[in-house]
Amino acid sequence: MGDSFSAGPGAGKEYDPNRKSGKCMRRDQAYGPTLQRDAGMIGPEGPGLGKPVFRFSSCTGHTTENLLDFTDPVNNQENQVHDDTTFVTLSIGGNNVLFADVLEICIYRGAIRDIEGKCSEKKIEAYTQMFGKDFHRRYNKVLDLLVTEKFA
Repeated sequence: MGDSFSAGPGAGKEYDPNRKSGKCMRRDQAYGPTLQRDAGMIGPEGPGLGKPVFRFSSCTGHTTENLLDFTDPVNNQENQVHDDTTFVTLSIGGNNVLFADVLEICIYRGAIRDIEGKCSEKKIEAYTQMFGKDFHRRYNKVLDLLVTEKFA
């Protein structure tokens, strides 16, 4: 579960061509499906006794707020964690700390024209988000929900 780092846009083909992942851009070479295909992946019963059930819920663009928003129970990723869940991977926070914005302004646009001042401003904004209390509070709440409510 998580954001684009785990959904894998650009990593292979559409994960489920029949259902289409739409804006989530889930791809078959992302690390979740790659782990599931690994012959050495150990399931809940131990080595050689079956792999964990795989549910691919990562969504490009998601933030900690999306993982904590239970107003849309169908699309909430944490609702994909069921009583029989034994293994979860999580990648979240890049969108909260403006990773794509910094990349666009400091790398893509910066390579085309000199916008160093705007890059510095965006990096300061990203650092403020990354080291701010709100982000850490939400991030810890996501972890707490997974550990104490889903795996208790």
